[in-house]
Amino acid sequence: MQLKNRIKQNASIDGAGLIVFGTALAGHEAVDLEVEANDNFQYLLEDGTGNYELGLYSQTWNDPTMDTFRTVSQSNVGGGSGFAPSTFGLTLSIVQVASSGIATSADITDGPRAAGTNAMAVGSGASALPNWSSAIGLSAEAKMTGEIAVGPSGYSYPSWVPVSCFVDPESSDHLQFSAATGYLEITSAMLPNKGVVRITGTIMVSDADAEAAENTQVFDVSLMLTNIGGFLNQLGSSTFTPLVSGSTVTDVSFFHSGGRITMSNDDTSVAYIAQGLLHLHWVSADDWW
Repeated sequence: MQLKNRIKQNASIDGAGLIVFGTALAGHEAVDLEVEANDNFQYLLEDGTGNYELGLYSQTWNDPTMDTFRTVSQSNVGGGSGFAPSTFGLTLSIVQVASSGIATSADITDGPRAAGTNAMAVGSGASALPNWSSAIGLSAEAKMTGEIAVGPSGYSYPSWVPVSCFVDPESSDHLQFSAATGYLEITSAMLPNKGVVRITGTIMVSDADAEAAENTQVFDVSLMLTNIGGFLNQLGSSTFTPLVSGSTVTDVSFFHSGGRITMSNDDTSVAYIAQGLLHLHWVSADDWW
């Protein structure tokens, strides 16, 4: 078997309960199974509705039609036993980084899951499902595109998200990981009941056409969000404090609404670029209250 990066392909479960590998999804690669015997890899099967199966695929011959095995280690279907025989319409991803193999674990029953594009997971129970995310350490969980989460996850753990934004004159837009990946958004589902996330960080805003020192402003960010009964709430006031005196960037401001941070540009002629790094401190307080 030859592992490649960015593997994602159609799959199904045949009548005998074995995985049938289909074609690669657009922009992705497919597993090459006909290489050598005694191969195995961790896989993630999903049906597109939230159901998944994590397990170990192995074959003892260089022919994928002979002596192949599917060992389910974790699933939310079939009482934990995985998808039933004759299940179709699945997608399969390889939950390890093929170039280095670091997203593996000696404990396959709680192995790392790195299913997102260019995602990386290291450590038992680590999960990096969003694209371009990283989860490092015991049970670390990256919840957003581009997020870097560090475990061990428990009552409290940190993560970081690089953000950027381009805003035309007299316009506004939300911070995002990149223009192609959608907006940075924190939802109530990312927090347990009564859990809190504190967001701090630094955002630099520059004139898109004249990136001189006087055309730059730096904002200090402070914001706290909580999940109360399934609803996202802001705790206290959010602050976006300009730190550079004498800057010509005076018509730019930030505000929070609905889990998104928005940059507003009131200048009538200048477009601005924002770049920064947000630090998220997650606190799961449900067991304490």
